[in-house]
Amino acid sequence: MGDQAWLDEELGRRERVFAHVDLGGKPPAERRRAAATRTAVVACGVFLIFGLVLLGRGSSLLFAGSVAGLGIGLIAWMWVHTSRLIKWETSNRVEVHANGLIDYLGKVPRVVFWEEVVEYRTSRDTATINGVTYSASTITLRREDGTDYARGIDGLVASGELVSLVSERVTEARLPGALETVRAGGTVVFGNLALDSRGVHHGGRTLTWEQAQSLVLHPRHVAIRDTHGEEWVSEPIDAIPNAHLFVTLAKQLPGEQSSH
Repeated sequence: MGDQAWLDEELGRRERVFAHVDLGGKPPAERRRAAATRTAVVACGVFLIFGLVLLGRGSSLLFAGSVAGLGIGLIAWMWVHTSRLIKWETSNRVEVHANGLIDYLGKVPRVVFWEEVVEYRTSRDTATINGVTYSASTITLRREDGTDYARGIDGLVASGELVSLVSERVTEARLPGALETVRAGGTVVFGNLALDSRGVHHGGRTLTWEQAQSLVLHPRHVAIRDTHGEEWVSEPIDAIPNAHLFVTLAKQLPGEQSSH
């Protein structure tokens, strides 16, 4: 209890809960539990009555009992399976707080604080099995100690909003340090892209802030255009760690340079 109180205090105000999404019109966990209990009770009663009917028609006690026992065993298995599914569904949630997030999926909740995250990435992997293509989206947060927190997000309600909220919080935590790096004459690297006081760098090329016209964060890529309206570079979001930080920093740096 003390650990939970400490954790709640460290994480700060809870901003949003992203819980399990019921696919295929399945009812929520509470209704599923009630429905499973009613089904188990009714089915057990039916099998008991069926066993008694067999017994009344002259079947041996062993045969009638075996039929009833088999039915009750199947119902018990169904109830246990449903209980496990309910437990998984209720634990499949991520809470986003002011200072970090907590993920309840698994035996032990996983906690990540925004201040310890140095990089976040989103990815979407696909695989084809027996002619059917499956895809899965993942968000990965890398901590300062090099450990990763990775989470599949397809099973969560409003998973896109989760990605947006996480990217905003990580950006808020990392932006001051990134600005200080550039002000000190350093370079901030984002995969194949880099930013410094001169401009944007990619593949050995440099687009100065004076030459840059626009930088737009699209759902799947980041596009940068020069003052002639030409697309200078288009980079997939998956290839840019801290994509939201990259865009935010790139939009602030021209103003930083003009003020000096």
